[in-house]
Amino acid sequence: MDFMKYDFRNITILIAEDEKYNRYLLKELFKHTNAKIIMAENGQEAVDFAENNPDIKIALLDIKMPVMDGLQAAQIIRGKFANIVLIALTAFVQELHGEPAFKERFDDYVFKPIHPEKLFKLIELYAN
Repeated sequence: MDFMKYDFRNITILIAEDEKYNRYLLKELFKHTNAKIIMAENGQEAVDFAENNPDIKIALLDIKMPVMDGLQAAQIIRGKFANIVLIALTAFVQELHGEPAFKERFDDYVFKPIHPEKLFKLIELYAN
């Protein structure tokens, strides 16, 4: 995949992911895109970062996290910052379809394992 064709230099992306390996992988994926990446280890950190970083344009939130899950974090972020695009990261389709408030909280979703091309096209779509 040609990561070099994606230029997100004016985009600040918040990534909330509790699994250390997944955080590393996501950070590596964005390494050549020029995006500013802010990493959170749980939903509460994601909310705190959103409150303290007005430049955040897109937030990728894992659904299952300790302290505060992605659904709760999305509800708070959506309530305070309607301009932030919220994208769910999940390994389980049932989590999305079984949650009636999902569509109110998230703009879109990406399934794990993450396919970089799909993720980058989604970011490109919402960044414009």
